[in-house]
Amino acid sequence: MSWRRAQSLIDRVREFRADSRRRMEKRGGRTLRRRASLADVRKVALILSAPRSGSSLLQALLKTLPGTYALNGECVPFHKLNGVASDEDASDAIPAQTAVSAARRSALAEDMLEDLSLPGSTAAARGWEEDYIDALALRLPLQWPQIRFSYREIRQAAGDALAAQRAAAPAFETTGFYLGLLARLRERHPAIDPYYYDIPAGRVAARFPGLRPPEGPPNDTVVIEEPPFILIEPRRRADAAALADKTLLLKSTVNCYRLDFILSLFPRAEVRVVHLTRNPLASINGLCDGWLHRGFFSHNLRAFSASSGRLRRGLSIAGYSDARPWTRWWWNFDLPPGWEALASSRLESVCAFQWMSAQRTIREALARTHLPSLRLKFEDIAGSLESRREALRGLCRFLVLAQDSLDTRLIKDLPVVQATQPPDPARWHRRQDALLPLMRDPQLREAATSAGYDD
Repeated sequence: MSWRRAQSLIDRVREFRADSRRRMEKRGGRTLRRRASLADVRKVALILSAPRSGSSLLQALLKTLPGTYALNGECVPFHKLNGVASDEDASDAIPAQTAVSAARRSALAEDMLEDLSLPGSTAAARGWEEDYIDALALRLPLQWPQIRFSYREIRQAAGDALAAQRAAAPAFETTGFYLGLLARLRERHPAIDPYYYDIPAGRVAARFPGLRPPEGPPNDTVVIEEPPFILIEPRRRADAAALADKTLLLKSTVNCYRLDFILSLFPRAEVRVVHLTRNPLASINGLCDGWLHRGFFSHNLRAFSASSGRLRRGLSIAGYSDARPWTRWWWNFDLPPGWEALASSRLESVCAFQWMSAQRTIREALARTHLPSLRLKFEDIAGSLESRREALRGLCRFLVLAQDSLDTRLIKDLPVVQATQPPDPARWHRRQDALLPLMRDPQLREAATSAGYDD
């Protein structure tokens, strides 16, 4: 892969989004970037965790609270889009001393501001479709950078899919809408594969009966948004008042390696950290499943190899790097500092390293910054209904959010988000012969103990 090719795709996506925003603003849409800055944000709740620890589920729950607002997805695609992070980098870390130009910071801030939304569906409000289509036009190129979209074709396909959905059902249903939208876009761009979205495979198979699930990454050059791709809900856009009064939710597992940079984006905000933990064996098993899934591709290491002169033969991870060609170059999930030492290890060891690195980095960052923090166990959220309520009440108290606004129905029936398989707390037992020996590592045991898992 030529890094020049990857950069050209990123540049094209950035130009498309800039042109689309100009069109939107010309008719009066999406203008928060003209009215506010990230310096206006007053309260931030930063969810830090190792990957596959349940942060997507926790974010989905908190995004329903009236006192919050959030990005539609994560901030990581905007980091890559604006050159703050790159596949050429040695890791996902952005050290405190890293110089980021004012121009890149400004462009990143604009992308984040235009992606912010408030709780509550707008699907019943008058004129909501225009704003929703605009959000789709800004998101789709992040998911498919290799495709030359036109603003007009996205608007046409989305409008037709909305009309079809209205005719088929009285209420808007996000997954059904997306299946219709992707079907229309595939007529012109067959590379768009609905299996890369956070949609149950059964529903994709029913809508596209002749389509087989893919095996490799969504394209062979660069990933901006990591699959499974998010489904954007029709939510209200955030305004300047939200930045001043409500709590911004930020969730991304790589943020533990970028904490100083994240804090620098919000110079006037009170930042509170939710440290989400999970049984290390369950998280490591989830990482293993994710590495073998059709999603979660994050870094094309050919760029790093070309720029550094290292890793010339690619990855040789037992249990992952086999006859499939992409497995020698595509890394999944976070890329912690020191990952190269694991480039020829077993998959279980790589995943244990990812979990341990995140836990150690979070612990060290909290000790260094003295940010107010609350440690929350995923098991308390996924456990009994009573433990779930108690855990979320405590979290609301910590974040100074109204507890009575918790959605009882949502708490009772937890949404399934970014899952590789149906939820099962004992799933790691299927891989226990490979996982249990990992706990002999004193560093891993120390990380587990510090996260609250002593046995």
